Amino acid sequence: GGARRVASSHDGNTVSIEKRFGYCWDQDEQTIRVYLQPVVERENVLVDFHRFGFNIVIQHEGLSYQMSMAPLFRPIDPQRCRIRTRSGGSYVVLRLAKEKGALGEWSGLRRTSTAACGDCDQIARDTVLSLTGDA
Repeated sequence: GGARRVASSHDGNTVSIEKRFGYCWDQDEQTIRVYLQPVVERENVLVDFHRFGFNIVIQHEGLSYQMSMAPLFRPIDPQRCRIRTRSGGSYVVLRLAKEKGALGEWSGLRRTSTAACGDCDQIARDTVLSLTGDA
């Protein structure tokens, strides 16, 4: 399937994911994982990955929850990025594949951010384990 573009909306039914829920992230050598709420079925999520960022819209209970993040600290490979959702889970997970020249530890998610949040470590591990086996 082709990539679905994320439309930006500025009406009263649009809510910022960052302002409403916040987010967590962690990483390994090849991947950044961003954990978002609200949790919904996959068909209610539209995401657009690009080399230096992403845009996501989550449709939930009549509202559009949106988040855009760019520029990222280093480039990602949009073709290898994925989104994971699971009923009963606690997060929507964006898996950002680091571009070959951007492997290794990033000191931040955004180009101007500080280190990954330590508070998310256990939540992130639990969520990754719960997603094991998803295609």
